[in-house]
Amino acid sequence: MTQPALSLDQVYKTATQWRDNATANVNPRRNPYPADLYKTNAPPVVVVQSPTNIVVYAHLDISGTGATTANRQAVVDGIRDRWAGTYDNKTVSVRTIDVSTNKSIVPSNQPSIGVNIIDGYGTSTGWAGGPMTLYTGWTDKAGVNHSYTSRQFQQMAAHEFGHSGFNLKDTYTDGHPNPDTGLATTNSQIVSIMRDPFTTRAQQVDYDMIFQNRSWESSSYIHYSSRPDIMDAHFGAGNW
Repeated sequence: MTQPALSLDQVYKTATQWRDNATANVNPRRNPYPADLYKTNAPPVVVVQSPTNIVVYAHLDISGTGATTANRQAVVDGIRDRWAGTYDNKTVSVRTIDVSTNKSIVPSNQPSIGVNIIDGYGTSTGWAGGPMTLYTGWTDKAGVNHSYTSRQFQQMAAHEFGHSGFNLKDTYTDGHPNPDTGLATTNSQIVSIMRDPFTTRAQQVDYDMIFQNRSWESSSYIHYSSRPDIMDAHFGAGNW
């Protein structure tokens, strides 16, 4: 028997209902900041599913020397756009909520993922459960500094959110066998937003890792290699 759809008021009532991922009637085109969400504190990342939609609510606390209006928006847009798609015949949409600029809507004690934007050159990182550190530029092997374009910055933010929001491990190996990921040296057949930070959006393998593992609830990284059934289904045995 199909579970009856719950009202937003019922879905957002308690954190327990959030963790149970209760079915809800959610219109992905509604205001991204539903008032019912804040009757009690939601976790930093919440996933609500209906028969036709999967809506991810991601609470971010963006700050730092590089947290200009444009860079804040780039983070929000990048995560929203690069993780949107279709999975299991459902529309996947992301509502990225910058708690630091929506204080009139979001309670001051709402749990969130810290995002530190640094105006400088370095290696951006995202830790399981947060925080994220995003540099506005990088230094190449020749020691030359480069600034990210808006598109590159958006894509990088989306990739790092895969670590901090969905607790996913990278799928690249840096050209050597990587015991940390469990992936082989040659994994050129792997197509994943967690492999190529700058050109790839969320793929079906990424959605499988998220929704089959309920990865947003994990307290540590989830390795793609921990699910050989998923990897074999997408890339074939022996190809990853």
